[in-house]
Amino acid sequence: MIAGKRHSIWFLSCLLCGLVLLGFGLADAVRGSDECLHWFLVPLTLCGILIGVDAVRWCRAEVDTFDPAGLLGLFGVYFFFVAPLLHVYWDHWIDEVLPPPDWRFWLGAMAALNVVGLWAYRTTLAYMEGGTLRATKASTAWHLRPCRLRWGLWIGMPLAVALQIWIYARYGGLMGYMTATEHREQAFLGNDRIGMLAGGFPILLLFAYAVAVVARRKTPTWSKLCLVLLIFVVLKLLFGGLQGSRALVVWAIFAAVGVIHLWIRPLSRKAVLLGVVALILFMYLYGFYKSAGVEGVQKALESSRSRANEESKIHRPLSSTLLDDLGRSDVQAYVLYRLNQPDCDYQYAFGRSYLGAILALVPGPLWRNDRPPTKVKEGTEILHGAGSYRPRPISSTYERDRYVGMTSRVFGLSAEAMMNFGPWSVPVAMAVFGLMVGLVRRWMRTWRRCDSRRLLLPWVLVLLLNLLVNDSDNVAWFADTIAIFPFAFIYLVSTTRRAEAARATVGPQVDRPVCLGGST
Repeated sequence: MIAGKRHSIWFLSCLLCGLVLLGFGLADAVRGSDECLHWFLVPLTLCGILIGVDAVRWCRAEVDTFDPAGLLGLFGVYFFFVAPLLHVYWDHWIDEVLPPPDWRFWLGAMAALNVVGLWAYRTTLAYMEGGTLRATKASTAWHLRPCRLRWGLWIGMPLAVALQIWIYARYGGLMGYMTATEHREQAFLGNDRIGMLAGGFPILLLFAYAVAVVARRKTPTWSKLCLVLLIFVVLKLLFGGLQGSRALVVWAIFAAVGVIHLWIRPLSRKAVLLGVVALILFMYLYGFYKSAGVEGVQKALESSRSRANEESKIHRPLSSTLLDDLGRSDVQAYVLYRLNQPDCDYQYAFGRSYLGAILALVPGPLWRNDRPPTKVKEGTEILHGAGSYRPRPISSTYERDRYVGMTSRVFGLSAEAMMNFGPWSVPVAMAVFGLMVGLVRRWMRTWRRCDSRRLLLPWVLVLLLNLLVNDSDNVAWFADTIAIFPFAFIYLVSTTRRAEAARATVGPQVDRPVCLGGST
């Protein structure tokens, strides 16, 4: 126990998992079922306890609100513990494969593998905590140059607006663009780099506001910050957010909130939790737009009956958002099941999917044909058998959010590791993931508040969270589409200086990120 009346984080993590189990047990009893009463609860609970300690630290304010380990602890309790239980309770599974005889057995087997993986994750994270996180402040700092910043904003913002207007003009205006999205006729949208530049407008506007607020040395009220965030959301929808990708909008909002927290004014934990609920509701409603356009959103908002009918039509109930978008339990359990079948014809990729994801960053004009396949090949063949992959991204038949011969399923860190090297690569992948989480925590603790790299930390956290939930090709796409622009901009408008010089420039208020001084 910790001194005083504060309980051990391990005790509280066990208590949290016990309450979740009790809730599912009571719900099962009310409906007269015993589906959740199975040995798979044992490894699932161990997973919840192992990752739950970081959630407890976050809730007790022992770490920063945007601490990566704390955020992953919160999400990990859902991802590794609650989501598998919801799959069993709702009987919700992937529908394009021949299911195993008992999903619970393979959920339990995957949970047992995750126990080892989470132990490896905690071990490497503890190593980083005991070593690198004890380091002193960074010896160098990135320092914003006012002249470069002004020129960057004056050039970048009008260019982004012009590009977005040009994109809309190609489809006859905003409504024509949205109609093309609904019917999946927006061939232009494959050019991510043009869209990336256009979508940079709200990011540049946010950077400009953040720097201006700090330069005035006056903290804005929460009502003003909420208005700023609302404007950012609207602009992000107009600048790239209407192309049908929820991830682009959701992660951009997450990054914007991170900039506010790390650069302008710290957020409370209650605000973050409320924001998470709002983002889940947004993802749910945006699913109607993605599958049925504006008409789908209108029907979803008319009445509960109309929404239920639309859910059935487009196959996007709320459970799909919670389990297919925010979880990977059934997919990972199925991959483990397939790899353990005597007649399995799947061939391990041995790192090929990771190489394909890295090479996917090469611009299309430089390499159009015969690109190495990404995880899509491995994912298609693990689900549908060897030889089922057909690389026809343009002429393929689109059926319910998936191309025939090209699965649109996302597998997550553990499943992709299994598809490359087998089940026992999961602990290795989680150990490497723990090292990366520790490295980002080191940056958060050693970069001074005046370091302009702190403006980029939210995008680093986006990539880190995506490493766990998504696949290497998705992470590469996020890096290319979401992260490159802010990283390039901050790099171009900053200069590297010794930390002592940066501190001298800032003066006595080193705890405020006022970094506009220095020569131009």
